[in-house]
Amino acid sequence: MKKLTIILLLFIGYSLNAQITLYQNANNPAEVYEKTIYDNNLNHYSKKINEQFGDDFKVKEDVMLISSNSDSIMYEFEWMAMPKELYEEQIEIEEKIDQIISIASLNFMDKDHDFDPSKPTFINFWFTNCPPCIAEIPTLNELKDFYKGKVNFVAITFDDEEKVKKLLNKFDFQLTHIVNEKEFIDGFNISGYPISFMLDSEQKLKFITNMLPVKSKENQWYEKGMNKIKQKIERFL
Repeated sequence: MKKLTIILLLFIGYSLNAQITLYQNANNPAEVYEKTIYDNNLNHYSKKINEQFGDDFKVKEDVMLISSNSDSIMYEFEWMAMPKELYEEQIEIEEKIDQIISIASLNFMDKDHDFDPSKPTFINFWFTNCPPCIAEIPTLNELKDFYKGKVNFVAITFDDEEKVKKLLNKFDFQLTHIVNEKEFIDGFNISGYPISFMLDSEQKLKFITNMLPVKSKENQWYEKGMNKIKQKIERFL
């Protein structure tokens, strides 16, 4: 009887001290799931995507810690269905999360650039013949202006300086430009463009994101997308 009592007390003590893991939907913060329900919902969604698009599509989890205390751990999540090749590419890149990415010695087009390695850095990977890359230039300019003096905004391409300057004559692309860096980009096995990295003030990779929101007639979706990317950036200020 004493042994049973001790076991029960230990179980109760463990239960009282255990943290609950919760997941909050990034697109609908009112939706919060306990881990078991979250896993079941993710499995159901993955099966639905496979039924609709076949095995060539996979569901990518974008999960980020947003709070932690003695009672619970809260993650923000977003699910994205994407081609298997892009999924595998992003999983490989995410293996570099928390690794230092040094860009200070790369080929800056403007030798008098204002890149400050002591500040967080938002890196946009793009190229001149990429229509989606061109489409998000105004968004990148807006973000750069919003975080002026707080975050470095850098655009990196494998294109040479001549190609980039030719494009800059047509488009007002205000980021700090790094050019002719095919070897550096190949180190991440990037094939889907555009893609962006967020580095913290120690230049450690913290998250990646695909195409940024682009202004359209559905302006509320643009504002929602911008608020979401700003929330992610501001965690590292």
